[in-house]
Amino acid sequence: MGKLFFMLLVWVIGSLVFSPISSAQHGHEQGPTPMKMDTREILVEGIRVTFQIMSNNEHQKMLQDMKMKEDVESGTTHNITVILKDEKTQ
Repeated sequence: MGKLFFMLLVWVIGSLVFSPISSAQHGHEQGPTPMKMDTREILVEGIRVTFQIMSNNEHQKMLQDMKMKEDVESGTTHNITVILKDEKTQ
């Protein structure tokens, strides 16, 4: 498990530090307005790890479009979602 954690940490730091978020933003249809979200995936030891990163402005728009009463946390700049999926068992 230590090797997996180290590999993920190196990948995340490399992805976020060495490539600007804006260069790989994708428009995702989620309701009436498209969202700008940077999505990165990596497969490590049979586990697909997906990172989805969006600015808090985009996240706030998404929450409003979904008519959710939730608000973004004060003092933060981005919303990061991490999805772990075992390729064998889904």
